[in-house]
Amino acid sequence: MLDYLARSEKRLVSYGIDNDIQIASKQQGQPETTVRMTVAKGTAVLFMESVLTTTYEIRNKGTKKKSLVVEHPRLNDRKLKDSKPMETTDNFYRFTVALNAGQATELPVSEVVARQTTVALQSLSRNQLVLFAGKETPSSVREKLGQSVDMQEQIVNLQTDLRTTQATIDTTFRDQER
Repeated sequence: MLDYLARSEKRLVSYGIDNDIQIASKQQGQPETTVRMTVAKGTAVLFMESVLTTTYEIRNKGTKKKSLVVEHPRLNDRKLKDSKPMETTDNFYRFTVALNAGQATELPVSEVVARQTTVALQSLSRNQLVLFAGKETPSSVREKLGQSVDMQEQIVNLQTDLRTTQATIDTTFRDQER
């Protein structure tokens, strides 16, 4: 039973299982790299990307040539890197694979996963400096950020010393009042 279809609409309808086709998938990711960095108004924004490759291993064990449609999930936070799908739907990328009798092949689908991290430079810590340690960040920027963290640590130390000294003064003053 099929749902209503408009006159110009087309849909892929699966209608059976082909036991001659075997398919397996495996995923492999590459390390995340910083693609771009912007610094403005005391805020640094790091744009990072990693590549996730799903490889479909397909084997035709039959004696006839077959054409296969592979549906790869389409996720909002990912973009295809080098692959060109035959068709794109709301939920899937569709790829066609032609297989001769007894042939095995692989279909790699690479996707770029992008994310961004925002760091307020006025509250930058030593742990967050690791985000700027890559070769993508110019050494002059890394040096200035390191100096900024050093100054922030000095300010914290001076504020701690001030509180300690003020507590000593308050204690001495109270003792003299007695």
